[in-house]
Amino acid sequence: MQIRDRFADTAHRCATSNRKARRLGIVVAILLVTGCGPNKPPTDPARGPTRDPTIDTSIDPEVASAASKTAAGGPNLAPKRALFGDLHVHSRWSFDAFSLGVQTTPEDTYRFARGEPIEHVSGSQIALTGPPLDFLAVTEHAEYMGVTATLDDPESPFLDVPIIKDLLSEDRQVAASAISRFARSLQGENIVQALNQPQIARPAWQRLINLANEHNEPGVFTTLVGYEYTSMPAGQNLHRNVFIRGPKFPDLPFTSFDSPNPEALWAWMDKQRTAGVDLLSVPHNGNASNGLMYPLTNYDGSAMSPE
Repeated sequence: MQIRDRFADTAHRCATSNRKARRLGIVVAILLVTGCGPNKPPTDPARGPTRDPTIDTSIDPEVASAASKTAAGGPNLAPKRALFGDLHVHSRWSFDAFSLGVQTTPEDTYRFARGEPIEHVSGSQIALTGPPLDFLAVTEHAEYMGVTATLDDPESPFLDVPIIKDLLSEDRQVAASAISRFARSLQGENIVQALNQPQIARPAWQRLINLANEHNEPGVFTTLVGYEYTSMPAGQNLHRNVFIRGPKFPDLPFTSFDSPNPEALWAWMDKQRTAGVDLLSVPHNGNASNGLMYPLTNYDGSAMSPE
């Protein structure tokens, strides 16, 4: 099922169904009165029929069309059903979650979403108190992807990297310093090249794709393949979640290390579409962008063209 069918259209319908239902009732009543009854629209002798000022003409065209069909004996609007899920979840595979003590794996996030109990960092078990979720996207950070997934392995090639040693230190100040250095590296300052390894990111990315496909159950539980692009110029949030429909997927995610400029992300996405990959990006937490998520210029400060 397409992402737009599975997610975007559902979100739109959930947000607008009540409003459209109220408008539909108004439109149907108008059509029944003006189309089937003896009432005629008011007439100006010089110009012919004029608009009745008591009728609200600001009707959504989609609703008006559906109302016309209903009034004419056509099909009724299909019932709407609200779906609930989460489009932005991290596990220990993301450095920020790992640095806060999260031990949950991507597999655990799917189990939790389906209503199963999982172990919490506090040592107790947690579970949803309501019904299982309808959809889920595990959107790990593209930057340093796969690194923290290896750190419980004594053979991990990253355990001797100084910043990882500090991150795993029992000294809280040392660990906190490592977390700060991680965050600064996302701003383009001193990227830790020892951790920026395609040979580690590629199998981790493929594993995330496989897990999403394995847990997808059409009509019951929908999974979306995605990741987080983590641009943070001067610490300001220009993060995007990128969702890919499949069955074709990028070899590797585009990261802020490739470019912190979201326009470069979109250009990469256009190239992916040319190659047959269907994908979209969604900004998140724009309130932390210091206004940069809503620019009136290009990223470099130049004027926007009409295109």
